[in-house]
Parts: sequence; structure tokens; C-alpha cells
Amino acid sequence: QLKGADSMGKPLAKKIPAIIGVLFIAFLVFLLIQNIFETTKQSKTDTDADSLAPNFTATTLSGEEVSLEDYKGKPVLINFWASWCGPCRKEMPYIQEAYEQYKDEGLEVLTINFREKDEAIEKYLDENPTFDFTVLRDDGTINDLYKVIQLPTTFFINTDGTIESSYPAELSEEALHVFIQEILPGKKN
Repeated sequence: QLKGADSMGKPLAKKIPAIIGVLFIAFLVFLLIQNIFETTKQSKTDTDADSLAPNFTATTLSGEEVSLEDYKGKPVLINFWASWCGPCRKEMPYIQEAYEQYKDEGLEVLTINFREKDEAIEKYLDENPTFDFTVLRDDGTINDLYKVIQLPTTFFINTDGTIESSYPAELSEEALHVFIQEILPGKKN
């Protein structure tokens, strides 16, 4: 064996597993990024901004049937919530206050309860008797239709029936007013 080959060969031999490891990790990162871009392309949903809001029909606690189509031509706030959801409970008074403030300008509020029994919904509403927006039941069908992945999630629907924006988290009072302003007739920037 040559003296120079020995001294240069061993360090290189020790580095080969590290080099292979780095290349393997780089390959995995490449696959992950490619998968994310492909998923993003394919997941352009019916609930993206500027798309037509999917119609649905649901019932109130009193059994009245309500469809989103019933509100055609009006700005609509759709909020997905549950009584056990802390952030939902925190933003509900803001939604009620905003509804009171903007209902004379045509704002409609549809709150869609996620898979709770009527008793749980009624108990929550009894604890909050000032809430006078429409509360709808959902067995998960509307939740799936709107591709809701967390509660609360709120959609803001323009008068033309398109989704102006959505917010998949608890709304602050200020943010709620900003989003509502965007869907009110004659108020859009």
C-alpha cells in the first residue's frame, strides 16, 4: 500500500456514510417538497377565496330547514363551532355584537354546530340568552363540504355567493369587523 493513499483513503472512507446520509436526507426533503406542491395543486377546493360557497341545507334546533341559497344576495358569516371549544366560546360574543351592529346592513350569521347533541347546544345557548343568530346542526356533512379542519373556522361570503375569505382560528373582535367590512355591500375596498 502507498503511504499517501492510506492517509487520504481513510478519511474519505469515513466520510462516505455521512455523504450518503446527507444525500438521502436531501432526497427525502425533495420528495416532501414535491408532494406538498402536488397536494397544493390538487387541493384547490370549493372553499378557497373567490370560489362559489358550497350550498348546504341544515336544520335549526326547532327543526326549521335552512339553506345557504336562502341568503342569496346577502353578506353571510358562516361560523363552525362547538360548545366544548374554548376559542369558539370566546369569539361567540364578538359574533353576536357584530351581528347586532351590521344586521341592518344585511349581514346574516349562520353558526354551524359540529356534531353535538341538541342538549349540549341548548345548554350553551341557555347560558348565553342574548345570542339571536341562526344556529344550525351538522352531523359533519357541512364541515366536510367546507373542508373545516379545526374549530372555530369562519367563512365570509359576499353578496354574489363567493367566499371572500375564511379564518381557521379564533377571531379577535377587530379582525371580525375587518372581515365583515369586506363583504358588506358598498364597503369593499
